[in-house]
Amino acid sequence: FDKNKLKKFKTKHKVLTVVCEVILPYLRLKLQKWYQEKQRDPSSLPFKKEYLKVIPVANSLFEFAVFMYQLKFLLQRDFRFFKPYLHLCNFLIRRKNTFELKQEEERYQNQLISL
Repeated sequence: FDKNKLKKFKTKHKVLTVVCEVILPYLRLKLQKWYQEKQRDPSSLPFKKEYLKVIPVANSLFEFAVFMYQLKFLLQRDFRFFKPYLHLCNFLIRRKNTFELKQEEERYQNQLISL
């Protein structure tokens, strides 16, 4: 781990994170609900019924990719990404260690004392 490689998130990174963590799951949920409705009543489809078969396959592939990333993250010590979009964006999310937490606590205590 090299602290010199750490960079602050830019606006585009924040927007991309919101898209991948909030908007895409919301759209996926809406697509799943729409799919379930059309399964019950396929007469109102604007396209051929065969195209409806693609939705569960795509959903399964997505879930499988997420599962494999999480499994690889769990089992491989040097794998740094637990979600596919983190890998695509090259985002590294790490947990603070105990030394960093103690330093932060000491800084907070010193700020309280100086007040």
